[in-house]
Amino acid sequence: MKLSDIAQALNARIDNASPDTEITGVAGIEQAGRGQLTFVSNPKYNAAAKTTKASAVIVAENFPALSTGMLRSKNPYLAWAKAIEVLLDIHAESGETSRMIGVADLAIEKMAKSNLSQKEIDDKVNTFNLKIAEALFAAGDTKASRTKMEAVGTPSSPKLKAEADRLRRFLAIGE
Repeated sequence: MKLSDIAQALNARIDNASPDTEITGVAGIEQAGRGQLTFVSNPKYNAAAKTTKASAVIVAENFPALSTGMLRSKNPYLAWAKAIEVLLDIHAESGETSRMIGVADLAIEKMAKSNLSQKEIDDKVNTFNLKIAEALFAAGDTKASRTKMEAVGTPSSPKLKAEADRLRRFLAIGE
C-alpha cells in the first residue's frame, strides 16, 4: 500500500518521504525495516527513531525531524492503531496474518494509555479483535478465530455489531 494512501486513511501528513513509498507491514521501532511502518511517541525511543530502518515512522506533529519518512499526526497512538487496522485488512486478503496479530494486540494495549474516552477505546479494541478474528477465519484457523471472538465485547456501533454477529454465525456453521 502506498504511503499516501495510509496517510489519507490516518489523516496524517507525510514529511520527508515520497508519497509513492510502498508499505507492506508494521514492526517495532527497533525491528522495522524497508517497506515497514513503525511508531514512536515515548521520548525514550527518540534515539531509536533516528536509527530505524523503517520506511516511515508515525510521530506527533511536533516531533523533531528525522532522516527517514514520517507521518505526522495529532494523535500518533490512534494513527498507529488505525494503520495496523488498515494494513491488517490488506494482509487478511493475502492470507498473511500471524505477524500482524501481535502488533495489533500491542496497539490495543497502548491505546488504553492514550487520551481516548473509554467508549472510543472499547470500540477500537472491539474493531481490532474482530479484524484479527476475521483474518484468522480467512486463513482457515477457525479455532484461533473463535478464541479471538471471545475478546470481542458488545460493540456500540450497529455496523460493528452486525460484523461481529456475521462472523459469529460463520464460526457457528463450522462447529
